[in-house]
Amino acid sequence: MVGSITGTVLSGLHAASTRIAVAADNIANASTPNYAAKTVQQTSMPSGVQADVVPTEKPVDMAEQLVQANMASYDFKANIKVLQAAQNLSKHLFDIQA
Repeated sequence: MVGSITGTVLSGLHAASTRIAVAADNIANASTPNYAAKTVQQTSMPSGVQADVVPTEKPVDMAEQLVQANMASYDFKANIKVLQAAQNLSKHLFDIQA
């Protein structure tokens, strides 16, 4: 059980990290001439989520990038909490069996 949860959590952490990195890149390069802004497309998979970085035609909207980075940080924290809960559950199950 913990193994499958761990894989799901790790994919979520990777997706959140990718979203933060893309938002930071877009913000840092917003005033660079000919910069092609990027976005992250997340796809639900049986073992978690897949995050793909793709170019977008839209210009960089600073407010949107900050919101994306904030949302990704909350996703990151939520995935950590899920991992902690799974580890606590496993610990308690082992205590019950002992």
